[in-house]
Amino acid sequence: FALDDITQDASTTGSSRVPQLSRMAALELDVTRVSLQLRHAMLARDAAEQSAALADIADKRRSIDKTLADYQAALVSDEGKQRFTALAPLVAGFWSAGEANLALIRQGDKAGAFAFLVDKTIPVRNQLLAAIADTVRFQRQGLDADLAAIREGQFITRGQCFAHFGKPAENGNWPPHLHFQVIADLEFKEGDYP
Repeated sequence: FALDDITQDASTTGSSRVPQLSRMAALELDVTRVSLQLRHAMLARDAAEQSAALADIADKRRSIDKTLADYQAALVSDEGKQRFTALAPLVAGFWSAGEANLALIRQGDKAGAFAFLVDKTIPVRNQLLAAIADTVRFQRQGLDADLAAIREGQFITRGQCFAHFGKPAENGNWPPHLHFQVIADLEFKEGDYP
C-alpha cells in the first residue's frame, strides 16, 4: 500500500463514511420516533399532549429532510447515488401515509387512526427502515474496506504523512495537537496501552 492511499482512505473514512453512517442512524431513529409519536398523538390524554406529539412529528420531519439533504450532498460514488434514489419514493410514501394518519388524528377518529397506523403507516415505515438498513450495510462495507487497508506493522518513513488532525470542534475545541508515546515493551498487550 502506498502511504498516499492510506492517507486518502483515512481522510475519506473520517470525512465521509463515518458521518454518512451517523446520518443514516439519525434517519432511522427519526423515522421510528415519528411512528411512535403518531401513536402517542392518538393516545394523548388532552389537547396539550396531542399538540406536543404533533409538534414533535413536525420537528422530526424537518430533521429527516435535513438529514437526507446532507446525506445526498455527501455522496461521492455512483452506487451510493443510485441507492439513494431508492430512498426518495419510500420517504414520500411514509409521509403520505403519515399525513393521512395525522388527518384522522386531528378529526378525533382514534380507532380509524390506529387501524390506519397498523394497516398502512407501519408497513410503509418498515419498507423505509429496510431500505435504510440496506444503505447502512453499503456504508459499512465501504468503511470495512477502508479499515482493512490499514494494518498493524505497516512502516512509514521520515516525512511521510500518516495521520491528520481533526477540526477543533471534534476535539472539545482544543487546538490541534498530538500526544506521542514510545513504548519499548508492550508486555504482550495490544491496542491502547494502559
